[in-house]
Amino acid sequence: MGFATDYSLYSLLVVFLSGLGAACVPISNVVARVVSASVNFAVNRRFVFRSGESVLKTGRQYFLLAACILMGNTALLSFLTEILAVDKFAAKLVTEITFFTLSFLAQHF
Repeated sequence: MGFATDYSLYSLLVVFLSGLGAACVPISNVVARVVSASVNFAVNRRFVFRSGESVLKTGRQYFLLAACILMGNTALLSFLTEILAVDKFAAKLVTEITFFTLSFLAQHF
């Protein structure tokens, strides 16, 4: 659900903000990631982990990790689209697969 929210919103924003030039990709990515991270946190907290801990504590931990991933995610996405001229939509998929794997490993260890 998080990925669907992220990729859909990113795609819509890329189309609507295309007039911004190079700023289009990072702005679209950041907005989409903030929205999808919020959805992902709420769903995971309630249905997957069924956490009874304070929402402030778990939220702070989750969003700290999400912010770190967002910085790397946006840097890689910008590099792929601006330096390597990879298609904006394909670059997003490559970036998400890369950071899903890194996030999984970070959370596992």
